[in-house]
Amino acid sequence: MVAEAVEQFHAAAGACLVEPEAVTLCDEDGLVPWDELPTAGHFKVARPCEGGFKRYATPDDKLQQQRDYAKHAKWVSGLGLSEQDFRHCLQSAPAVQYDRGCENIATCLRERGASVRRHAVLKCREAALKKAASDAGGLVCGDAAGAAKAVSAIGAFLSDVAARREAFAEVPAAWKKQGGLDLPDGYWVMSEGVRCVPGLFEQWLREVGALLLGSTGAQFWKELHATSFATLDPVLREFSLDGMPCKVLRQRAHLSHKRIQERFPVAWAWCALTWQSACAEVEARFGSACKIRLGFEGAGRVSL
Repeated sequence: MVAEAVEQFHAAAGACLVEPEAVTLCDEDGLVPWDELPTAGHFKVARPCEGGFKRYATPDDKLQQQRDYAKHAKWVSGLGLSEQDFRHCLQSAPAVQYDRGCENIATCLRERGASVRRHAVLKCREAALKKAASDAGGLVCGDAAGAAKAVSAIGAFLSDVAARREAFAEVPAAWKKQGGLDLPDGYWVMSEGVRCVPGLFEQWLREVGALLLGSTGAQFWKELHATSFATLDPVLREFSLDGMPCKVLRQRAHLSHKRIQERFPVAWAWCALTWQSACAEVEARFGSACKIRLGFEGAGRVSL
């Protein structure tokens, strides 16, 4: 469940950090009628200003305004939010420009003096990141309490430099690189923390998952931190216990174990952790009456 939660969270976080203007509209994407566009955020401008003079909006102007709004609506929808959520953020933006982009927005997302439209985008971005964290926490822990803890964790990473710095310091150097948690250097942790939030939250999520595996799993996860990557031999690329599958890097099946360790140390370490936990569970259930026999055809199989 942890690997699935991590994958889903990163997909959602990646969508959050895309700018709405970069969204591509398809023919199937309907345009909101111009009369129904919100005036907040300057989506609907009946008399645009050009060269210091106001004029009436032409059909081309209106079409462009419709397309601009459609991109934002599609972006919001892709984050799991509704168009009404976006309109509410537009309406609730502070009247004073100095407060826009900062009021009720996480510190590492703030852009002081932002426009009403930009303020709404930042609010939706924060809400979507917290929603993605909640979904991931609920998937790993299986309850609302886990989802709430996940929201609290990502909220700290978004707003507290000390929390980001502390979490960053606990990550092994080999795990910070691209292919691991993809964390920027220490300077960016303090100045533009949003770049490291997805990686830090993944680390938090895996730690929670390790704790759910019991004291043995939590201890082994600490040991993996000390060695930077898993060195267990053998570790299967794919196995299951009680119908719960574990796969490591499904899209990198052609790589050798050594190359996966080097290029994707976090995913490999997690597979090692779950493998050891599965072996410990089998031993606890059956004792010495059964032995695990490994077969390395394809992804590898476990039989008793």
